[in-house]
Amino acid sequence: MIDLPKERPMQRKRKRVLISVPVLLVLVALWVYWFNPEWLPSGFRNDSARCVGCGCFISSSLDQFLMDADDGWLPRGGTTPADSLSVLVKWSGHAAVFTSHSLTPKLEKYFREHGTMHYDYMCYRYNEGLRADDPEDLIIMYYYKPTRWENSHRKRDFVGRPIMTFTTRSAWDFIPEAEFQRRQNETEEYLRKNNRTGAAAATNCPSMASIGKDRIVELVTVQGEIYKGEIRWHPYLRQYHCATGGIWQVVQSDQVKYVTLETPAGP
Repeated sequence: MIDLPKERPMQRKRKRVLISVPVLLVLVALWVYWFNPEWLPSGFRNDSARCVGCGCFISSSLDQFLMDADDGWLPRGGTTPADSLSVLVKWSGHAAVFTSHSLTPKLEKYFREHGTMHYDYMCYRYNEGLRADDPEDLIIMYYYKPTRWENSHRKRDFVGRPIMTFTTRSAWDFIPEAEFQRRQNETEEYLRKNNRTGAAAATNCPSMASIGKDRIVELVTVQGEIYKGEIRWHPYLRQYHCATGGIWQVVQSDQVKYVTLETPAGP
């Protein structure tokens, strides 16, 4: 009988190291992928795609809005759908959640200067005029163009759109482009049939719409502060937003002494 040479302690240690290092690298890669995707090399992420984390903030802010508004209507009544949607910044905390990482600085700057949002700096589009008791499969929000990127760090093998519906508010869905077009057409048709488009979407619900340069021209607070120029009234927040030197300032309604209106010129 031949005795095989025993494995030396140094050899056993080397084997454990050779096994543990790849395992550790895999665990680190998974951690980065799921929790810190911005650390991934550019080939593994897309900063112009939607952020999966920000989508959760949009969903929760919409839930909070519906609870506070208590009338069943989703945000409406702004000068544009993006303007109406900007009311949710109160609950989301930042306008940045409504866009991609690459457009965040531009949207944040625009919001600071104008007190609202604009589609030019957003990666989502909004179907204004829906209610919480509408059919669940209608599309509330969707990514602005066809893409393979479900979010900034997940690329799929087909072209589609991330969408938010009443059933996927807390977990956005990614559907093929053809299905998106069908469901978006159904949503638009539903809004038309129920007279929820255009001015009808804003009935009895003034919102972020500017009533500034040709309506409210001066605001005076109880402390004697005077604001002139572009002034907006935000009924959901019970606030006036006043542009001063290109920066929007907030004045609570209970701090206002009076406002001066400019009557629009007749025809």
